[in-house]
Amino acid sequence: MKVLVLIVAAFVAVNAQTADQKEKVKHHVKVCSEKVGIPEDEGKNLVYKVITDNKESYQCFAKCFLEQSGFTDAAGNFQRQVIFDKLSIALGGTEDAEVVTNLNELIDTCTKLTGSGECGTAFEVQNCYWRKIHGH
Repeated sequence: MKVLVLIVAAFVAVNAQTADQKEKVKHHVKVCSEKVGIPEDEGKNLVYKVITDNKESYQCFAKCFLEQSGFTDAAGNFQRQVIFDKLSIALGGTEDAEVVTNLNELIDTCTKLTGSGECGTAFEVQNCYWRKIHGH
């Protein structure tokens, strides 16, 4: 049931993004693609899915994207409250206790992961999020 709630919530969140949110994502993709030296179209493909190719540029794109989104600070430390606030807004608020519980579990599980350096950790966390959302 938890996975189903998160899948539905993620679908709603991705499709319910405001024009402002979509512009922010577009800007973050542009900044991060330039920063790690990949084409912007390639960066767009790294945002809303599990990344199976773990090359360094993709890992560092994940770090940059999480940082640009405010999910991490410049040192790579996860900003739990920011993550919770942004995701709960994207998921429609905190009125549904089950969504809140599942979101807390998702954040707790994924932000405990580590990878090879800051880029690797961001890569693992981003992939964890999408695996949990999509049940892969």
